[in-house]
Parts: sequence; structure tokens; C-alpha cells
Amino acid sequence: MIRTGVELNIEQRAETLIKLVEKLAQESKETAIIVEGRKDVIALRELGITGKIICLQNSGKALANIIEEISDTQNSVIILTDFDRYGRKLAGRLLGSLEKNRVKANLAFWRRIKSLVRHEIKDIEGLPRYMERLKSTLKL
Repeated sequence: MIRTGVELNIEQRAETLIKLVEKLAQESKETAIIVEGRKDVIALRELGITGKIICLQNSGKALANIIEEISDTQNSVIILTDFDRYGRKLAGRLLGSLEKNRVKANLAFWRRIKSLVRHEIKDIEGLPRYMERLKSTLKL
């Protein structure tokens, strides 16, 4: 079981985050991941995510058009927007719009990562560096 970051010490948080990213890498082989920008895509690739990643900002399309395309091509997606105010609002909009279009939208990874990193990072692009810091601090 992957626990939330609230009750974990730094070593447990690091180990839980590593396992969570490994699980994300596995799930991404069959389920597309939605991110905000190009740097988020690069960060996920650095973390070993090899599956399909849908980048919202670099498409040049309106969000409604992107949601329509996703609805036409995906049965389910993983939402990994940033943890800032805009990212939280965007995650909510995506969740509602995709589910209206009968696409299963998974926010579980976003919620778990957010709880583990707390306020130490605000975006997906900072995740690889954050994980490296944790590993070097703990000698993992």
C-alpha cells in the first residue's frame, strides 16, 4: 500500500515516492498521461516514463479541442498537472470534462505525489531534481 506523505518521515517519503513513480511508469504503458508543458514531458521521461504523454500547452489547440481529441482516442488517462493554483484548477476542469465524455480520469497519482512532496515543489518538471535530492540526502 502506498501511504500519504502526511505521516511519513523523509526516508519513508522518498521510498514511497520512488515506488509511486515506478508504478506510474508501469501504468503509463497502457494509459496516457496529461501534463501542462514540454518541461513536464521531459521530466517524466527522465523518470523512466515511456508511455504516451499528452502535453496541453504545446499543442496550440484550445482545451475543449484537446479534450475532444482525448475522448476520441483514449478510454482512460492519468492527470498530472502542476501543484500550483492553476494546476489544481486545470486538474478539476480536465476531470469534469473528460468524465462527461466518458473518459476515466485518474487523479490518484497527482494526489499522492502532491501529498509526498508537500510544498517542496510546485510542478511536475521539478520532480526528477527533487527525487535526486532525496536519494542523495538519504544515500538511496
